[in-house]
Amino acid sequence: MSYKGRFIPSHPEKYVGNVHRIIYRSGWERSVMVKLDRHPGIVQWSSEPMGIPYVSPLDGRTHKYFPDLWMKVKTKNGDMETFLVEIKPFRQSVAPNLQDSFDGRKKKRYLRDSISFAINNAKWTSARRLCESQKWKFKVWTEKNVQF
Repeated sequence: MSYKGRFIPSHPEKYVGNVHRIIYRSGWERSVMVKLDRHPGIVQWSSEPMGIPYVSPLDGRTHKYFPDLWMKVKTKNGDMETFLVEIKPFRQSVAPNLQDSFDGRKKKRYLRDSISFAINNAKWTSARRLCESQKWKFKVWTEKNVQF
């Protein structure tokens, strides 16, 4: 079930963009937005800040990928770092396991998960290239590795 809504920041001065149009598409995205808004080390942040072109492995055509977050962070030593972040369940961030797909239902899930992973991988490759050119960092946050 989808969990979608509008986020209202407590610190709108930190948000880059229209503070009246901050949309989260999952409960986890919302909880990360709350942390970004409140965390003193987050200097600026934005939601779905830009469209990054990528070539889909399914149709060979160019599409646009909108990463979940952009943020400027003041590190413990006072330096500034900029990140693009995608928030995904761990299961969608790794290649699916073929050994788990013996019966018909599991084979369909394996195929669906394989397609999803291939598309995500193409998106993230393009995001990494953009980040390298901008001297930013790209991260995929899952329930296993979210960092603040």
